[in-house]
Amino acid sequence: MKTAILFFHNQKQQEAATKHWFKNANLNLRLAGMLIDETRKKLAASGLPVISFDSSLQKGQSFGEKLTNAIEDCFTKHSYEHFIVVGSDTPDLTSTELKKAAILLEQETCPIGLSKDGGMYLFGVSRTKFDANLFRDIEWCEKKNASSFMAYSAMAGHIAIVIGHKTDFDQAFQLEQVKNVIFQKIWLSIKYDGSPFPTEFPSKSLVDFHDLQPRRGPPVPSFS
Repeated sequence: MKTAILFFHNQKQQEAATKHWFKNANLNLRLAGMLIDETRKKLAASGLPVISFDSSLQKGQSFGEKLTNAIEDCFTKHSYEHFIVVGSDTPDLTSTELKKAAILLEQETCPIGLSKDGGMYLFGVSRTKFDANLFRDIEWCEKKNASSFMAYSAMAGHIAIVIGHKTDFDQAFQLEQVKNVIFQKIWLSIKYDGSPFPTEFPSKSLVDFHDLQPRRGPPVPSFS
């Protein structure tokens, strides 16, 4: 197999510390862990090899340096010719998209999954087309990093092909319906592992905790 997935992400403690989904730190930590776990399941379902590169392994000062070093490390230590790079902020990523990205990479093109805020949720890199110096200088911390990446791809001679558009998780979380579903999932995980429920309720707009007492009813929706 010529293609693998590079799962580039923070450890859940670091991810939770940088996000403000809920006011409660314990809820943020649980949600960060759930996002990572959901992504791992989707990646495994693709059947492609997965290399996890969390923040404990990352080297560099800026995001661009850390990501560039991770990709170089993967090309050095592994024989794969292509990598599909994903993070943990798109829980509705599908195995179909990952397989499609792998096919495009092996056809010498560069798959890109665009976020609706101007960023990316997925992109591909190939050993023969990867230019670390150009890649490092992409405006990674800007909202519109997709356009910067596509300009890099053109300079590297790697034709970019958009395979989909999705809403970034942080952006989607602003929707009350999404908040309700996620909060219920977290509450159920707390209920079943016996942990105490957080004393600070995250938002008045969310489902009331007392309305979630165990009873028969429809299953809680999944992320996808």
